[in-house]
Amino acid sequence: INENTASIHYSSYDKEKLLKPESLLLLDCGAYYKDGFATDITRTFYFGVNPPILYKKIYTSVLKAFIMGFLSKEKEAKNLDKLIRDYLSQFNKEGFYFNHGLGHGIGTSCHQSPPCLSINSTDTINPYQTHSIEPGLYGKKGDLEFGVRIENCVYFDLNHKRFSLSNYPFEEILIDYSLLNKQEKDFIQNWQGSFYGN
Repeated sequence: INENTASIHYSSYDKEKLLKPESLLLLDCGAYYKDGFATDITRTFYFGVNPPILYKKIYTSVLKAFIMGFLSKEKEAKNLDKLIRDYLSQFNKEGFYFNHGLGHGIGTSCHQSPPCLSINSTDTINPYQTHSIEPGLYGKKGDLEFGVRIENCVYFDLNHKRFSLSNYPFEEILIDYSLLNKQEKDFIQNWQGSFYGN
């Protein structure tokens, strides 16, 4: 919650820490299907009606990075990581960093290689390999310390087009549509619509 979202995998249980109005929450979770296949998904939520402008800017930028990774036909893991890392590096000067790999393989365990999507990876992403795409930004500016991550598991088809294993929606209240181009707006509309049945 709030400043704890700036920690990539914050997991310290604190029964005194309550979700209050105008709070940011990062939830990273997964499950196993009955036949033993793993899932992994992360969403960042805002519980309130008036998120700070910086929350929206960082969230929307991470969402843009996710869309960039999803739509890319790049099959070399390190190149896909670099594409996203180069885009997100513009926020370093504002105190926010993408300080983990772009993703990982997923199968009978939640983190299964190949492929490993990182700057040092030598993996090629092959058709029908499932992997996560999980860009994030974490940092502090002024009184606001927080992090945002968006993660979905996807797979390639034979034409190197990615498909999602889940279409759980993005957090509308945190999206600044003025920062998006038409392709990104259309992507979000289709993604949200597929979940809500529109």
